[in-house]
Formats: sequence, structure tokens, C-alpha cells
Amino acid sequence: MLLALLALYSLLGFLVGPRLALHYLNQTLAERLTQPASLQALSFNPFTLELHAEKLLIGPAEHPTVAAEGLYADLQWDSIWRRTLHLTEVRLDQPQVDLRIAKGGQVNLAQLWRSEPTTTASPTPADTEPGQPFPVHIERIALVGGRLHFLDARGAQSVEATFTPLDAQLHDFRTRSGDTPGQLALTATTAQGGQLTWKGSLDLLPLRSEGDLTLKGVTLAPWWPYVRNQLPLALGKGRLEASTHYRLDLAKTLQLQLSQGRLALDDVAVQAVNAEPKASFKRLAAEGIGLDLQKREVSIARLRGNGLDAWGNREQDGTFDWQKLFPTSDAPSSGPAWRVKLDDVQLSDNQLHLVDRVPQDPASLYFSGLDLALKGFDTAGDKPFDLALKTTLGDRGRITASGQLALSPLQGNFDVGIDELNLRQAQPYLSPYVRLEIRSGQLASRLKVALKPGEPLGLTVSGAAQVTQVHVLDTLHQQDFMRWQLLDLQGIAFTLGKQLVIDKIDLEQPYGTLVINEDLSNNFSALLVPQPKRETKDTSPPLQIRIGGVTIKDGSADFADNSLKPGFATNIQSLEGGIGTLDTAASKPADIHLAGKVDRFAPVEIKGRLDPLDPLQQLDVTAYFRQVELTTLSPYTGKFAGYAVRKGRLDLDLQYRIDDGKLQAQNHVVLDQLELGERVDSKDAVDLPVRLAVALLKDSHGRIDLRLPVAGNLDDPNFSVMPVVWQTLRNVLSRAVQAPFRMLAGLAGSHEADLSAIDFAPGSTTLSAQARGDLDKLATALRQRPQLTVEVKGHASAASDGRALAASQLEKDFQTQYFNLLQRRGDKVPADPSQLQVPADMRAPLLEGLYRLRLQAQPPQEWDNLDDATRTARLRQAVLEAWSGNDGLLRSLAQQRAGAIKTYLVDTAKLDAQRVYLLDVSTKTPSGESPTAAQLQLGVL
Repeated sequence: MLLALLALYSLLGFLVGPRLALHYLNQTLAERLTQPASLQALSFNPFTLELHAEKLLIGPAEHPTVAAEGLYADLQWDSIWRRTLHLTEVRLDQPQVDLRIAKGGQVNLAQLWRSEPTTTASPTPADTEPGQPFPVHIERIALVGGRLHFLDARGAQSVEATFTPLDAQLHDFRTRSGDTPGQLALTATTAQGGQLTWKGSLDLLPLRSEGDLTLKGVTLAPWWPYVRNQLPLALGKGRLEASTHYRLDLAKTLQLQLSQGRLALDDVAVQAVNAEPKASFKRLAAEGIGLDLQKREVSIARLRGNGLDAWGNREQDGTFDWQKLFPTSDAPSSGPAWRVKLDDVQLSDNQLHLVDRVPQDPASLYFSGLDLALKGFDTAGDKPFDLALKTTLGDRGRITASGQLALSPLQGNFDVGIDELNLRQAQPYLSPYVRLEIRSGQLASRLKVALKPGEPLGLTVSGAAQVTQVHVLDTLHQQDFMRWQLLDLQGIAFTLGKQLVIDKIDLEQPYGTLVINEDLSNNFSALLVPQPKRETKDTSPPLQIRIGGVTIKDGSADFADNSLKPGFATNIQSLEGGIGTLDTAASKPADIHLAGKVDRFAPVEIKGRLDPLDPLQQLDVTAYFRQVELTTLSPYTGKFAGYAVRKGRLDLDLQYRIDDGKLQAQNHVVLDQLELGERVDSKDAVDLPVRLAVALLKDSHGRIDLRLPVAGNLDDPNFSVMPVVWQTLRNVLSRAVQAPFRMLAGLAGSHEADLSAIDFAPGSTTLSAQARGDLDKLATALRQRPQLTVEVKGHASAASDGRALAASQLEKDFQTQYFNLLQRRGDKVPADPSQLQVPADMRAPLLEGLYRLRLQAQPPQEWDNLDDATRTARLRQAVLEAWSGNDGLLRSLAQQRAGAIKTYLVDTAKLDAQRVYLLDVSTKTPSGESPTAAQLQLGVL
């Protein structure tokens, strides 16, 4: 009987039971799952209670959702009397899971089971405690040779990763609370070679875990979409390694602590979505990382970075583009702010490419060799931390800063050093305010900077600075504005919003320009760019400035007066001297005394008083120039006399006084042995024959003394320069200048004669007796003024000369046509057509041909019916009308008249031919003049 029961038990356990269970399981899987599922084989040993299952497949065979090669479970008999499901081992061989999260957040594994109607819950067994799970004890759970495929399609870019092989072991797993927690060990390898290792304890009720996590050789690219969905940055490359000890406790609230953490990022590069590079670094490593989620604290014992290369833009609204990359939330924080502690930070050999688009012309700033060190940094800010910075700005501008800084309240002290900083990099920030361009310049300084808490923040700077090799261009006039070799500032003391004190300024080899503009303003006043008016007035007191004194060594300067045309300019060299104390609080002008030389030889001295901070309000400066070559003063003669200077010397005294915007200026010019040169176009030039005036102005020693006063209100936009030039000379010579030919007539003994025009009969080039008499008088006067010349402008008018000129031309045409006719017939002809007498009976036939030649047309047909006399008259009238308006004939007549005048003056009046010029003729009659008269003008040799 016992054997029969044993045989039956074996039959049921080995054969019947597994088959029924396999059938039931496959049927249940088909009913309960939403995807095809099958279990190929199932075996059970009823004596050892070992279970083997093979070939589990859920989902399509080519892409299964869940699959496993085999399952092994070893159930123990003591489960009966221990009232606990006890298994020594559960092993899953080559499990495969395809975990997918859809766009809408649906997880494919959660959708495997068909939903069932809600049923009444089974009563809790009496032998189990309420709320406790069924007691299970598994000594070892193992996953061997597993594969996990993960796809998350929720973001704009999917995250996809494969872990294989994936191996895990869990020892001493229990479901009862209070039991010894299980020990978990998991290893997984990604398709890119990254490794995940997890070792720790695991307790289910309540969920607790403590252990160590390690990541090695993880490629960031597959996981970057999680970052990309939050930040608009694309990853170029990068690897990660990390390890940490953790503690997780969900007994009451979520508690997570990390300690002994290490993180290393290697060869990372990120860029914006438009492929613009944003950051890259060779290595960033952190050690001693700690995190307490409940306390909201993060600490890093040691942070090291190397080879960071970052790109950033400061946009036109003043914000940085990196700020826009990080999402902002208007929701209030649910807890206190996170506290971050950095014990030791060293970032070395970094680079920063910064483009500042706030200026109209963006500034490109390149920081290389950037080293940053922090010690004791704590966002709580109750203690100061050490800070050290070193970098190179541009090609060679070295910047260092070291000191201590506290965050709450903000305060600190720093030592700042700058060497060989290229000032050209400041140009974009300068251009919106002044019309200057920094061509070159270097800054060096040793400063102490202090920040003091308060509202507003207190800032003080003290120390010394040197600015060398400076060259500044005036962009408004495209000319040099200033240069110097060394500007040494000693005893700097600056307090934000209060004062700037500089004990002493030394200038070596300075160069500057002083330019008087056309409106008598200077080049300093035009440098400032007008700024929009502020809506609110600045009620803060102005910054007080005090400069103890300025010393100038081996200076030079250019002085120019562009109120003259062409502008006056001279160079001052070997400039020595200084400027006294400048103090805005004292409101007193500073003394100035400079001495040098003009063009190496002419002494110059500048002295007086001025307010450099507001020269248009108060200025009293006098400049003395002695024995300056007159050729350098040509612009003055050009402006007021209309001529350049060929030769001479001058003494020049310039005195400019400005009091409350009102200008009083005296320009005293003494000319010695002046000879005029080329003509200069100037609206301010006197309307006098200047070459004659020069002869009259010279004294017995060949000197001319001129005083040119200027006065006006510089604040008046309608102010214009109204110098009184040569007033006495103008009064004396005005009559002679207004009627020079009447003056010449007086020299010839005839005050009433008008020698400026020689009249001719209509169509004639013959000088009348009256004309010959006027030309005789003109020649007599010109012999008494050997520097004068006469210019003849011939004239002819269609209205006055046209008819007579046409008749004369028609007669010439008759002679020419008759001459050609005789030649064709072979008759004897004279040497020139003008010697022929055209017979009366030949004129009508010749007129027919002349009509067609001159008018380029046939006579009208209606003229064919006219009698010969009338037709001939019509033809003659038409030809005469064609010739009477011919500009070529009129110009020829005018030229012959001018030639007749010159011929008479040279051949008859015996005037030097070089003193008689023929001007271009005219066929238009000037208003108020004779239509047939040639006009005469005077010139100077």
C-alpha cells in the first residue's frame, strides 16, 4: 500500500502535476496577458521540491517583452512547520526584459496584464498579522546573464540603453519586518562598456537600503536626452565615473544620505542647439561628496577641474545667455534653500570666451590660463572664505586677485594686480560715451579693494596705477587726440559715490592736440556723445575729484584753429611744465604753465588758468609764438585775406578768455616781409583786391600789424564768428576797391571814363575811335601799376549781333559756293573766295543750294507757285534766320572782338603781352551791360 501511494505520488509529482501546471500556466497567461505568452517546459521533483521551467516568452518571438531561458526554484520541506515559504535558491537564467515608456508616460510592462473587475478581498488568515505580507524566506535569488533594454520616449529625444550582461544576487531575502535585511549585489554593463555595480542591504518593510553604488566608464550620450529635455544643450562627448555610499529610509519620510562620494567627468563638450560651442573640459573631479536630502545640504571636500573651455554671451538686455538655459519657476520653494559647502576648489588652465553685446559694437573678451581657487566656501555665508584668481585677458594682460569674501552680509578684502592689460579691449565700452578710439595702451596696477556691508554697498580702492604706451584717436575729426609714454598715478584713494583722490600724476612724453573748431568750440567739448535724458533725476551728490598736481616731461602738442580756411596748424615740441591742484570741491581754476618750441626753433609759452573739468565755463589762456615761419600761418591769411603765404615770418599772440560760456579772444599777428601765394576760398575773406592791399598795408620796414578780435556766447547755438579784419584798411580803400577802373582812369587823368567795357557796332569787330581812346587811357594807367594785369572777356549777342552776323555769313556762303562752281567749270579763280564778286543773276540759283545745305530740307512745295522774286526773298529769309541764332558764329565774333582789343593794347599801346589775358567768351548778355561790349577785368601778376 505504501509503495502504491509512493508510486502515485511520484506519478503525480513528476508527470501529471507538471503537465497540468504547464497547461494551466499557459492558459492563464493567455487569458491574463495582453501579449502572446508561453512557457515551453515545466518539471518538478516531488521529493526535493525542485522546480525547473524553460523557455518563458511574452510578446512577439522576434522582439519579446519578457523572456527567460530557464527558472530554477528549490523549495524546502521545513516551510510546513516553520509556516514560512522557505526556498534555498531562486535562479533566473538569461532573463530578457524590454522596458518601454511611451510618449504619454505609459509603461509597457504595466500594460501586460488585462484589467479585471474588482472582487471582494479575501479575509486575512487568522494566523497572519494584519498588514503583514505572507512570510517568505529565500536564501539566494540570482539573475544570471540577463539583458535589459530600456527606451524612454517621453522627451523630445528618446533615451535608449541596453544592459548586458546583467547579473544580480540577493542573499537572505525575507518579507517579515524586523528580520535581518537581505544583501544585494548587482552588476550591469552597458552597450558602450559602462559598468554599474550595486552592493548593499535591502529591507522591504519598511523599505530601507544601505550600500555602495559605483559607475565606471559611463558614456553620457545615451542618457543626455534627460538633460536635453531640461536644458537646450547638445552633448558632443563625455564620460562619467562615480561612486558613493548611500542610506535610504522610507519608514516615515523619504530620507536619503550620500557620503564618501566621488564623481569624475572626463572629456566633456556641450554646445547650443545651433551648434555654437558652450563648454568643454578635460576633467572635472569631486571627492568627499556628501548629500542630506532632508537637511537640503550638499558638501564637497575637494573639487578639481582642468582644461575648462567655456563660451558665453552677455545679451543686449544685460542678461547672460547661460541664465536663459536654466528653467525658472515662479512657484515658491517648499523648504529652506539648499546649503552648498565647498572645502577646497581648484580649477586650473581654463579658458573663457565672452562676447558682450550690451555695447553697440560687441566686445570680445578672451580669458586664458584662468585659475580659480576657493577654500571654505559656504552658501550660509556666515564666515569668509578664501578666494584666489589668476588669468590672462587678451594676448598678455595678466590679472590676479586674492583675498577673503563673506556672502552674508557681503563684505571682503582683496589684493588686485594687473600687468600689461591691453586697453584696446575697453573700446566698445568707451565708444557710446566719447568719440575716441584707443589705438594702443597698457595698464598696470597694484590695488587694495575693500567691500563693506551696507546699502548701498561700500567700495573703496587704494593703491597706484601706471598707463603706458597710450595712443588715442579723435574719431570725430579722424586725428590724433593724445599720446603718452607713461602716466603714473600715485596715491589713489577712491570711495564709491563720494570721492576720487590722486596725490600726484606724472606724464612722460605726452602728446595732445588743441583744436579750435569752426564755431570756436574746441575738440574737447565735441568728444562727449549726447546721452538720452534720464526720466528720474540723480539726487546723489557729484563725485568729488582732487588731483594734487600734474607734471609734464618732454611733451609735445599740436595746435590747430579750424575756424580758419584752410585750418591753421602748428606743432609744439620740448614741452615742459605742469598743472596745479585740481579740486572740484574748491571750484577754482588750475594754474597752467607750459613752455616749448614751435617747429624746433620758434619759442612758445602757454600760461593761464583753466578748469579742465568744464573749460567752456572758465578759461583764461594766453599763447605766445615768436619768429614763426609765416608759411605755417597761411590759414590765417587764407581765412581773412583769401590767399596763402609764400614767404615771411610772424609773431603771434593768442589770448582766449571764457567766463560763464562767453568768449573774448584776441589774435595779434605781426607779419614781416609777407609775400602772398595761392588763392584760398574763404567765406570770411575781405572782398578787396588783397594783393594791392598788401602793398598798401606794408610799412617802410615791410611789416604788417593785424589784430583780429573775436567775441560771442558759446552757449548760443546761433553764435558765429564775426572777426573785424583790417577795418581801417577797408575804410581807406573801399572807394578804390569798389570801382578799380575808375581809379585807373584817374591815374590816366580822366575820372569820368569807364574803362571796364569796350563797345562794338552790331556784328562788327572794328574798334571805334571812342574804344581806341579808352584803351589808350587803360594802357597808361597799367604802366603805372606794373603788378596789375588786364583780362578781356569777348561778348556777342544773338539779339544785337545775330542779323548782321547772318547777313555777313550769307555773303561768305555766296562767295564760297560761287568759288566752288567756278572751280568745277575750270574757270580761273582767285586764291581766296572772299576776293570774288558774286554776280546778281547767280545769287538766286546759289540760294537754292544754300537753303538745302543749311536747313537740311527741301523748300516747301507751296513756294513753287511763287514768282522768282518772292521765292528768292523767302529762301534768303529762311537762311538768315538759321544763321542768326548760330552759337558758333556768335562765339567766333566774341573771340575776334577780344582779339582786336588785345592786338590794340599790345601793338598800338605797347603794353607787355604777358599782362593781357583773353578769357572765355560769352554769348549771354549780363544784366545792365551793353549786349555788344567786351568786358575788362583786373588781375595781379
